[in-house]
Amino acid sequence: MNDEELEELFSISHYTTTTTTTPTPTAKLRENDSINTVRIDSSRKKTASSSAMPLPETLPISPEIESKLFEYQREGVQWLYERHRKGRGCLLADEMGLGKTVQIASFLGALYMSKLATSTIIIVPPTLLPIWGSALQQWGRLGPPVVEVIHNDAKTKRLQRWQRLKHGTPCLFLTTYGVLRQDSSVMGVRMVDYIIMDEAHLIKDASTHVFQSAMALSARHRIAITGTPLMNNFEDLWSIFHFIDGSILGTTRADFRSINAVLLRGNERDALENERSDAGRQLALIQAAIRPFMLRRDKRQLQMLHVGKRDLIIWLRLNETQEQQYVSLLKTERVDVTLRSADTSQPLVLLTSLMRTCDHPWLSLSDEAYREAMQDPLASPEANRNCGDALNSSKISLALALVVKCIGEQRKTLVFSRSKRLLDLLAVALRCWWIDFARLDGDVPAEERLKTVQEFSQSERLLVFLLTTQVGGVGLTVEAASAVIIMDPSWNPSSDAQAIDRVHRIGQTRDVVVYRLITCGTVEEKVYRNQVFKVMAAKQGTSVNEQAGREGAEFYRYFTRLQLRSMFDVRTLDHSETAAQLESLHPNAVCPEERAALTSLPFVCDVSDNSCVHVESVVETERESDTSLTMSVPRRCGAKRRRPPSLSPSTSNECRHELLSQEEVSEIILQLEEENTASQSTTEQLVLTSEDTTTVTASPVDNSGV
Repeated sequence: MNDEELEELFSISHYTTTTTTTPTPTAKLRENDSINTVRIDSSRKKTASSSAMPLPETLPISPEIESKLFEYQREGVQWLYERHRKGRGCLLADEMGLGKTVQIASFLGALYMSKLATSTIIIVPPTLLPIWGSALQQWGRLGPPVVEVIHNDAKTKRLQRWQRLKHGTPCLFLTTYGVLRQDSSVMGVRMVDYIIMDEAHLIKDASTHVFQSAMALSARHRIAITGTPLMNNFEDLWSIFHFIDGSILGTTRADFRSINAVLLRGNERDALENERSDAGRQLALIQAAIRPFMLRRDKRQLQMLHVGKRDLIIWLRLNETQEQQYVSLLKTERVDVTLRSADTSQPLVLLTSLMRTCDHPWLSLSDEAYREAMQDPLASPEANRNCGDALNSSKISLALALVVKCIGEQRKTLVFSRSKRLLDLLAVALRCWWIDFARLDGDVPAEERLKTVQEFSQSERLLVFLLTTQVGGVGLTVEAASAVIIMDPSWNPSSDAQAIDRVHRIGQTRDVVVYRLITCGTVEEKVYRNQVFKVMAAKQGTSVNEQAGREGAEFYRYFTRLQLRSMFDVRTLDHSETAAQLESLHPNAVCPEERAALTSLPFVCDVSDNSCVHVESVVETERESDTSLTMSVPRRCGAKRRRPPSLSPSTSNECRHELLSQEEVSEIILQLEEENTASQSTTEQLVLTSEDTTTVTASPVDNSGV
């Protein structure tokens, strides 16, 4: 993988500290831009409808349907119609849980009823096909024979069904990203009224075949739907808006990559004044360009949730075994070779091992050794007696204590982890305490998932639900639970946010509490810092109000480049510098009683309130002069590396290794995300698969959860 590809996908894109001329989003598209070689429909220059009759100013909606929509949803339908009248595409980016599917289904139903549209292709992840089918029937009064699902068919049969587009009869096709990749040439045989992409962040990588397949489709209008239009960096926005209408941002992918670098550099705490000003100006231009074409509302803004949410970070220590294993990994000759090597796969292996150690020593066992150890989980594994038993992890101990605490508060609890092994080990602990639980991961057949969710929601006996973030974090509604434990932070903050929204959504009747477990001083703390950085970029990219973009001043810059890059820098493992920094910026955000109760639990060092980050105002101080906050320019790839200092756990917990270059960190994080996805079974993957057609909602499609 080359540097350009890494820069394109990584959350903190490559930039240079030298002064460059930055293109503006209004720059004219170059004729030879590679992305423009794909087929872009010419209908964007045409009128809003093929009909010569003038369009009504408002879209008539069935009174029966309209009465069931929330006011903001009725406004959303009319906003979509206004884009229709103007012949433009758009992005519906409402926060998760506000009913984007309901709004689109109601909009399409009204269009078809008024004969303003007769042909539509909706592309969704396979697990969402049943949700869309139900929503179109319930909110759009659209069903067979107009609605047709194309999925899991033989190619010959699919090609025959796509021929219906040529007949001119009313039709609405529901299909998947996997089918899009295979059939794009046939799907584009006729210009349709609408192409709609659900979970449109899946086309954020403009170099992929799925993006180019989407661009090859021909339609009078294009709608993108996603609650997370910006997941990693500002280039995600370019891909989505280029799909909608390339004239909106009016710049090439290569030029926008330069703009992205300016924006991300301006977000770092140690950015110079001119870098901040440049970023602010670029951000204002982007926001002005996309404002007419993006609609985003959140639950806080709409005051739709009448329950609160306490989102707490619990900073915990590694236990003795974990700390010895963690320090040993950094002390070995292997880390010296890793830092000297120009091969970025070497740091990837080390970083993966460190993250596993943060969770549990057993996660580093081979598959065979792990299977043997699980035969007698309360004994040390034969392969490594130093690992201890299945309960030998500070996270397992703390998670068990939190579960017991939630049970005492009469709360049902969802426990999310990216690791199925960690859930296995927590299950051992729960059985030791005779706590009954449900389990949902990629090993659960698709047809059994709905039953599992319903059983947990309805049972008084089941108080804990163990879920993998990849499966349980999408498409679920579990209002019976009111507590969430995130065992390990995800590289992408939207993954954790989606997991939390399974509980904190319209229809919830209790205040929700969230516990994020992060080990002090480890790579997990660095992952959290990068989460904060990505959330800031996402808020900037989706804030299209009149005040947004004022030199970037509305969001506080929490971390420097050094703090974001130093993946192998260990200062101390018994307290969190990030927790101290958050406390100084948001003092007393956690009430004393709750802090005292949580810090009394095993291995807990500190507690922070994640809800304050990028939401509450901060206590400004003079710019720090501490060396930990000073700018450190990453060395170039191939530069000579110094040998890391020796590390001895008996004398000091402090270890500082030289920073990896930005390109290396970029590739590490990208590969970790890819490895994490690849490690899940096929049924766990939400997109680009064709096997899973079963949704996992706890109730029929309703107005709040779709």
